[in-house]
Amino acid sequence: MEPSGTAVMVIDGNRVSRKVNAKLLGGHCGPRAKILEVESGGDGLYFCENQVITLILMEYHLPDMDCPAFLEKLRSQPRGDQIPVIVLSAEGDEDHAVATIKAGARDFLIKGRFSTEKLCNSIDRALEEARLKKQVEREREERQRAEANVHLFRDLINQTVDILFIADPDTGMLLDFNDSAWRNLGYTSEQLKQVTVRDFLVGFQKPSAWNDLQSKARKYDHWTHEGEIMRKDEITYPVEVTIRTITRGANQYMVGVARDITTRKKIEAQLRDLSNRDGLTGIHNRRYLDETLESEWNRQRRHGNPVSLIMIDVDFFKRYNDTYGHQAGDQCLVAIGKLMMDQFRRSTDLTARYGGEEFTVVLPNTEPAEARNAAESFRQAVLELGIPHMASDCEDRITVSLGMACMVPDRSNQPQNLIEEADKALYRAKAGGRNRLEVTSFFSGCP
Repeated sequence: MEPSGTAVMVIDGNRVSRKVNAKLLGGHCGPRAKILEVESGGDGLYFCENQVITLILMEYHLPDMDCPAFLEKLRSQPRGDQIPVIVLSAEGDEDHAVATIKAGARDFLIKGRFSTEKLCNSIDRALEEARLKKQVEREREERQRAEANVHLFRDLINQTVDILFIADPDTGMLLDFNDSAWRNLGYTSEQLKQVTVRDFLVGFQKPSAWNDLQSKARKYDHWTHEGEIMRKDEITYPVEVTIRTITRGANQYMVGVARDITTRKKIEAQLRDLSNRDGLTGIHNRRYLDETLESEWNRQRRHGNPVSLIMIDVDFFKRYNDTYGHQAGDQCLVAIGKLMMDQFRRSTDLTARYGGEEFTVVLPNTEPAEARNAAESFRQAVLELGIPHMASDCEDRITVSLGMACMVPDRSNQPQNLIEEADKALYRAKAGGRNRLEVTSFFSGCP
């Protein structure tokens, strides 16, 4: 739940469903949360521009625009990209879902296919993401304030946790610094007087790199660089360094501020990981799969190594949902996602939810025989989960069908070709009775 002061908005042209969703949000976010109810996209955009909105829960089709059009206009507002949006739709159109996520929505849920618990979990994740973004923004604002105070009185400067220094712009020798400089760098104050900027700012030891830094410090009013600082004990940590060259009389000075961004980097990594994960299963999502497969494809092409890919489909999953309910269906998908992470554990293996009940595994630098063994082992492991499925035509428990393909990347093929071949093999596995593995007969460049 979000703390007091939360302002969340429900946008829905249907008064009844708008009231239902507003009541759900009010109960979940707490009595001090402010719930705004609007019926059109135009009204919603007006409130977003004039109030601080923490979360939007909206219907895909609005009286005056559809969801992608609303999101495009929202993102054009100064803080619009910081508001997480959860979209509800009565239609299970994949094109709508893809367009909505590409336009910037946090989640796309189909009415009748999710539980209240799942919606509440999506709301919690969205609010947590918003909180992290606000924290990052607060850190950036604090950094700007710290930089504005560089020229304040010495006693105030010494109280900042940032490293502040003045150096000779030619040699980099430190001329002056605050107390945080010698504390954070692990020197005594006297020792630091014999140190140059090149000694602790990683990556600028070579003359060419140092000359480049000097040039930028003179050219730009403030030159900012994200890098690392090395302490006296050779331990490094990430910093954001802002450097400028100032002239006083006949002399020039290099003035620098270095801020420890370890916490910010961790938060940014958490945000990246959240955006790359499937909200239900916790494994990677299709967007991350597409991006990573492309880069991995190019990397293996440079080395002439094969890439294997396995497409996985849960057999008779619609029947499972109809028989046991969508909550049980979600639990089944979560169990399969966890099993995938347990089975494919190499650092280079990539597991992802492809969509619905389909999953994908990418195995870089993996020969067909090895990939086939891994796929068959996973099929058997799913059987051993023993999840009951009395509506299945092939077993009395949950099973999966798998299609596998392998290619050596070259100029004649693309990642999409590998996906298509694996998908064809999956189709044969399903047509052949399910609960089986089919391997494409086409191995481009693979032995």
